[in-house]
Amino acid sequence: MVEDKSSQLIAFSSLTTNSISIGTIGSDTLYSTFEGPTLKSQTENKDGSATHLAGIPESNQLISLIHGADSATFQIIDVSSKGVKKLVYEFQEVSGAVGRGDIAYNAKKGCAAMIPIQDQTAYHFFDFDSMSVVRSSKWPTELQERITSLSFDGEAKLIATVDMNGNVLVSEVNSDETKFVLPIKKFEHPSETNRVRWSPITGDSTVFVKYDFWKLNLLDVEKKALLLAEDAMIDKYWLSYWIDVSPDGNLVIGAGEDVDVNVFDRRENKVVKSFEKLLPECGQCVKWNQDGKLFAVASEDCTAKVVDFASGKVIFEKKTADEKFAHSVAFI
Repeated sequence: MVEDKSSQLIAFSSLTTNSISIGTIGSDTLYSTFEGPTLKSQTENKDGSATHLAGIPESNQLISLIHGADSATFQIIDVSSKGVKKLVYEFQEVSGAVGRGDIAYNAKKGCAAMIPIQDQTAYHFFDFDSMSVVRSSKWPTELQERITSLSFDGEAKLIATVDMNGNVLVSEVNSDETKFVLPIKKFEHPSETNRVRWSPITGDSTVFVKYDFWKLNLLDVEKKALLLAEDAMIDKYWLSYWIDVSPDGNLVIGAGEDVDVNVFDRRENKVVKSFEKLLPECGQCVKWNQDGKLFAVASEDCTAKVVDFASGKVIFEKKTADEKFAHSVAFI
């Protein structure tokens, strides 16, 4: 539980560069900035990169996944010492699109990262004790669409992944055994922004699936079925880029093409709150903090904002250090 939200740290990254900024909520001064390693693609091809972030509040650390056109790095940043703790792994032969990539973190299990390698159907498990890649996992050969997102269940026993067509695969964390594949259908708009987010509540078998650009549905893993009928889906365009599930497992927040940030309540099966015109341009990422009282959002106007959920008040707003698109955010 975060008791003093005014002193919490927020990290945000830039698209097309490796810059990471860390600010303190309630302060106008940045706590620190980091420049990630220069990728081979940036040196040789002058190509951009994407940096994805995940916070580890219990150890005051930050996970950073940086990938470009042909390489990627995975880092653990020790925020207290304001330095990179260790470069865990470096990947080669990364696919050309810089926007893809995702991180799933669970305090019980460690971390899994979706790296857009050339075949684009694999993801990698990182062990925090050994600080190394301990296993890589691939989708079944009959499913060869690119993986776009992944998420642990509350007990870190299962992991859900989704591909560009919205197919959801649930498998064992410690093996490649596939529990089941839910082929939702072939969509009119295959999307690299399809997302899965498992409810963080232990024992909750609900996976929130965002697919076909703007549709949101709930998957019950135990029943192996979607919970919302086609005509009951949430289909507003604001869900086009990113979703996150609140710590109590009930609220889904979404940000994307729309300048509004909206919140869906699974108990009522409808949007229950809208932060209208919160963003001047497209939202790239949105995340709850650890107690669900705040959320952070990154947008294409180069800013990261932290908002008090109850009041709607913006309590932190900063531009990225290099004034490039804000691409990812994470509470620490």
